[in-house]
Amino acid sequence: MKLHLALLLLPLTTSFVLPPAPVLSPAFSSPAFSRTASYLVAPSGRDALDTVVSTSKGPILPPPILTAARTLSVPASLVTGYLITPSRRMLASIVGSALTGTFGVVGRSKLEDVAIGGGKVQLAKLLLSKEKVEDVTPAEVSAVQKAYNVPDFEWSTFKSDIYRDYLRAECKISTLKTADGAAIRSFGRSLGLSPVQVGMAVYDAASGVYQDHVAWAAEEDLKDKEGEEYRCVGKFLYLAGQIFKDEGAEERQYEVGRISKLFGLDATQFADRVGEVARPFYERALTSARTKEGVGADMLRRARDTIGVTDGDMVRMHEDCYSQAVGAVLEEEGSVGGDEL
Repeated sequence: MKLHLALLLLPLTTSFVLPPAPVLSPAFSSPAFSRTASYLVAPSGRDALDTVVSTSKGPILPPPILTAARTLSVPASLVTGYLITPSRRMLASIVGSALTGTFGVVGRSKLEDVAIGGGKVQLAKLLLSKEKVEDVTPAEVSAVQKAYNVPDFEWSTFKSDIYRDYLRAECKISTLKTADGAAIRSFGRSLGLSPVQVGMAVYDAASGVYQDHVAWAAEEDLKDKEGEEYRCVGKFLYLAGQIFKDEGAEERQYEVGRISKLFGLDATQFADRVGEVARPFYERALTSARTKEGVGADMLRRARDTIGVTDGDMVRMHEDCYSQAVGAVLEEEGSVGGDEL
């Protein structure tokens, strides 16, 4: 009788034995394939999310199965040990139950690892499913944690890692859109990161960007304002400034200060590098104000807030824009007068 019950419960006690992860074909894991693929699609922050999904180890089990396995693994192991121990004495059966119960605890530990890994992959997939990663809501992020029962510390660490790697991957290429600063700032809030967590993630990303674009770059490349290395670093510095723009003066000074130090910049040099990125965006806004109807002071003010133009740059650029507008009018009137003569 004991043996029959043991055989019925055996699958529950051995549920922690996991199948090996599938092995990719060498053709798809070779460096040559990776280089070819990188030429087809421009780098972006989503590459970091793809990496989480593609490099996950072990099976990804649905939450209901994980919950059931966690609940039953230890008690089923205890019962099985008691039933399969070949002895008429109670003490021997209890010892057998304790030994198999130990295996059940080990199995449950393995299941916890599977759950944490599954939660990470599921969050990455959730973000990839969004047209814009910042469109994810804190409730959706929390729902994934709850479904996979990931401990708070593990979850907070992973969210910070996602933010760090996404920001670093965004700076693999220098292309930048006007809304990117607001988007990366919003992404941190959507993940539910605290200001301290954001600060640590951005600093860690700064270390990665430094390795990507500064550590091994030639000195002339770092000084070439049209070069990709210079522009990628400028993009990161601009995004970092945008991320901390809503922080208090003291907090922003601290975060910007340690990033500046990492790149060998003082406060003035940091502001100059950020301005080099921001000014072309505002120049386009001023051009629209000159050439299109309906672009007024309110729209320019919103543009400055979004782009992050300093008051000093605003005054200088407004003066230049006005001078150009006056010069264009005078040139046009001069050409008209010449025709009349």
